[in-house]
Amino acid sequence: MAYWLVEEVMDHAPRHLTPAQRHLLAVLAELCRGNDRVIEESLDYIAWRYGTSSKGVRKVLAKLAEAGVDVRSPIGVDKNGAPIYAVPGRVPRFRLPVFPAPAGCPCRRCTAVDNPVDNSTEGAPNGAPSGEKGPQTGPQGAPNGAPQPPQGAPNGAPSRSLSGDPVSLPPRARELASEIGASEEEMRALIEEAKKSGAKAPIPWLRTLHANGDLTDRLAALRGRPPIELRPTWCGQCDERTRRLEDPDGRDLGRCPNCHPLRRPA
Repeated sequence: MAYWLVEEVMDHAPRHLTPAQRHLLAVLAELCRGNDRVIEESLDYIAWRYGTSSKGVRKVLAKLAEAGVDVRSPIGVDKNGAPIYAVPGRVPRFRLPVFPAPAGCPCRRCTAVDNPVDNSTEGAPNGAPSGEKGPQTGPQGAPNGAPQPPQGAPNGAPSRSLSGDPVSLPPRARELASEIGASEEEMRALIEEAKKSGAKAPIPWLRTLHANGDLTDRLAALRGRPPIELRPTWCGQCDERTRRLEDPDGRDLGRCPNCHPLRRPA
């Protein structure tokens, strides 16, 4: 059992997650059988350890995905191209993401003088030798990979401005936009999506997506669909973020015919 992963979840998981979401991540972390962060376990057993039903676990997993921490590993896609996470008779697979240490983290691994934490790899915990040099500390002693309060554009990169829009993005948003190659207009759309998904702190929420490699996919999807301000008004009958229908067990039923941007006209 990878108890060091449980510590990572408890200390480094995004602070905007609810206690129920953090508890489920800790349950999954404890079920990891090594350092590969992969869990293959029945939903019934996970529910038993978590203290709820399988349906309850599925709901929390969906809420985690909405919060930017999707631990589900798809095993295929349906006819509409939507991911399939479970099929009868097959054990589902989960993958615990890497949680970078937040700035000023007081946990014992981050505050250890001789053994700073390095979450940039998936190797052994507590800085065990991995054939690479140890992590370097950034400004003010923050561990490598921890978000730093930016002082303008990173590494001398030119800051972007949107012609005709007097309101500029905050420094942290400009830094993230520069890292993913997004314009200010696209970054505002991503922030708006984060808010509509329930993120109380949109930039840390997007940072989590970026650390898990999911933000570039969202940016690509954003560029391939109508601007967010042109999306139809949410009908209230589907998932507000994806505009797709689901059955009571959380299975995808396809695009919402009422408010999906790519819905077929009646």
